[in-house]
Parts: sequence; structure tokens; C-alpha cells
Amino acid sequence: MANMSDLGIAFKEWAVICRALAEGRQAIILRKGGVAEQAGEFSPEHTRFWLYPTFVHEKTDGIKPEAADMFRAAVADRPATGKVRLSHFAEVHGVYHVRQLVGAVLLDSAKVQQMLVNLIHNAMDAMDGISDRAKLLSLSSRRDGTHVAVEVRDQGCGIEDQASIFDPFFTT
Repeated sequence: MANMSDLGIAFKEWAVICRALAEGRQAIILRKGGVAEQAGEFSPEHTRFWLYPTFVHEKTDGIKPEAADMFRAAVADRPATGKVRLSHFAEVHGVYHVRQLVGAVLLDSAKVQQMLVNLIHNAMDAMDGISDRAKLLSLSSRRDGTHVAVEVRDQGCGIEDQASIFDPFFTT
């Protein structure tokens, strides 16, 4: 591994997100493409970078209640004005573009994003015990008439009680 002091690239993100990544409470960063990105979709320029915590756009109403403790800790740990503290770095292990979600534009985008994050977290949890092979997670989507199908696949242990998976509050 290269000396991290030689790494001169940083990824600017909310301080609470940087903290969540550093503590292992979050493993994925979701981005949407914009007009500045090539072909209108986000793509990282580098696969290794420092996490640059910012407080500029961070708002308490944008933080989920279960992350409030991390938000308070990030604010308490904020460096003095004019100082930047880079203490953690990240490595990109995969870039996944979700395409063809035409039908999803009619849905609340925040709820769709949360659903995808929940599915990804569930898949990661299902693969937690894997040590004898690579942990693979794939996302795909397709339009099926007037519906959009999103598929999340992992190599986890599977679900034993499949009859209950659509019951409210059912967990594996």
C-alpha cells in the first residue's frame, strides 16, 4: 500500500457521512449524475482518496434520527475555523449505475433511494459471514411494461422463511 501522506486527493462530503464511513456504519455513497459529469452520470475520478469532512451544507433535518449521535460527535469534533482535518481515507471497490428506472420517476425519489440503500445493507449483512469466497453484490433494473423491476442479488445465506418476507416488520 502506498504511503497515505503521498495521497493528494480528497472527497468532500458531509462530516457525518465521513464519520459513518470511517466507523463502518455506512459502506456506500449514492450519487446522482449531473450536467457537469460526462454523459450526465457520476463517475469517480480516483479510486483512493481522503475523506474531507465539510459542514457547509450539513443540516440536522437531513440526518436520520439513528445517526443523530454521529452528527453531534462530528460537530463536536469540528476543527477550528480555517483548519481542515483529514483522518480517514476510502477506496472505491465498485461503481454501479442504476439505469432504466423510468417508472420510478413517479415515486418519491427519497423513498426509492432509501429502499435501495436498505436492500443493499440487507445484502451486505447477508454476506457478513462469508470468508471462503468473494462477496458479490449485483444490482440491475429493467422496464417490464408499465413497471420497473429492480433486482438486488448477493451470495449470502438466503432466507429460510420465505413465506413471511412480505409481512410487516418481518426480519431475518
